[in-house]
Amino acid sequence: MTLKFTIGEVPRTKPFQFADLAELTILVGQYAQVSKADLDSLINTGRADSDPDPERGHGDALDLASTYVRNAEDCFRQFTYRSGALDESYPFVIDNALLAARPQISDLGYFYLFFLVCSRLGSFSGVRGFAQRCAKLFTDLAAVALRASLKNAAHVYVFDAGSSDRAQHFHTDLRHALKALANMLNAKADVDLIEQQSSSGDGGIDLVAINNLGDAARGILAYFGQCAAQQNGWPKKTLEARRSGAFFSMGHRASNLLYTPVMYRNATGSWVNDLYSEDCIIIDRLRMMRALQAVADGAPGALLEQIREVVGLVADAEVN
Repeated sequence: MTLKFTIGEVPRTKPFQFADLAELTILVGQYAQVSKADLDSLINTGRADSDPDPERGHGDALDLASTYVRNAEDCFRQFTYRSGALDESYPFVIDNALLAARPQISDLGYFYLFFLVCSRLGSFSGVRGFAQRCAKLFTDLAAVALRASLKNAAHVYVFDAGSSDRAQHFHTDLRHALKALANMLNAKADVDLIEQQSSSGDGGIDLVAINNLGDAARGILAYFGQCAAQQNGWPKKTLEARRSGAFFSMGHRASNLLYTPVMYRNATGSWVNDLYSEDCIIIDRLRMMRALQAVADGAPGALLEQIREVVGLVADAEVN
């Protein structure tokens, strides 16, 4: 089976996602380099994410067309921001208003390219289980980033169903796993709520980090992480990250983290929409890259090899 790349939806009104699409066209070989003129051409291909409603007035259509032009310009500002924020870890270079692949890609550059693929999995088809494979690898890499962020001051477990951590430290049955997690948290489990859950799944918890502070008294350092390897809909995962705390009576709220491969930034580095950062700490592509910079040489070799393999598969994808 051959992996296939299709542009599909073009995020014409979302420069941060449009920049991802443009970078991907270089990775898959559709473009050797991208200019502003190429962006103007690309923005009118594929399926639009917000085409004008045919019943709206002509003036509205013109306003939206003007927005497309502005966002094409904003897209190039995104490249400049990303290059400045990540320096040589950014696997692309900007020269004479052209974006091109960096001649030599570092390990961190491969992490970036992997996040780029995960942020637009809907563009890939033809290989069964490809999206699931990427999602699992993303969760594993998020666990590495979480350990790096906490500087190993907490035990980090992958609570996601099917993980080795889940089977070894908790239980394959979600209900038993949540009760085991409650014990680790020195917390009281809401048994009635837990028993209402299915035996499968993760209860909205992909990662958990625990520092019990050396004793069994109530009140410890705890972090719940939710991983969302997807382009759209991931902000709703913030609700899952907050809701997961309902299974336990801890005396305080655990810190909720949402890991997304999307670089959820405008060209100044601020969040695209601050609303999604309420009651949940967003760990986007940039924050993951910064965490991984500290452990690049110590990242599990097998994990890095799998990520390189995925990136290589994408680079050889058939472009439709």
